[in-house]
Amino acid sequence: MKKLNSLELKDKQSVLMKRCKEIVDVCKTEIREMTEEEEKEFNDNKEEIKKLKEQLDELNKRLASYEDELPSEDNSDEEDNDKEEINNRNLNKSMKKNFSVVKEIRSAMENGTKQFTINADTKIEKRNGEITV
Repeated sequence: MKKLNSLELKDKQSVLMKRCKEIVDVCKTEIREMTEEEEKEFNDNKEEIKKLKEQLDELNKRLASYEDELPSEDNSDEEDNDKEEINNRNLNKSMKKNFSVVKEIRSAMENGTKQFTINADTKIEKRNGEITV
């Protein structure tokens, strides 16, 4: 017997489940019990579905074991590069904020503004030519 791949297993399982549902729907529609033939087919399909599920589970376990057998990659350089890139981004953001604060202070001094707010939580005032935060 040919081993089925996961798609074939799932497809076969789906067909069997659909047939079981059809049997149940016919019985519900006609408001009756299953015939002996329907009951045998229904039970056989349930058993086959159970076996297919076990085969799928076994296949997934084997696939997982293949991944475990792969040699590990040394990602330390990549991780260091990623950390450095994140640090650089954070530094750039911080520098942009600092430069925008300086820009706001210069603008306020040039325009003679006595008070302004940066980022809605830092209040800067100009008193007697001195800037206070």
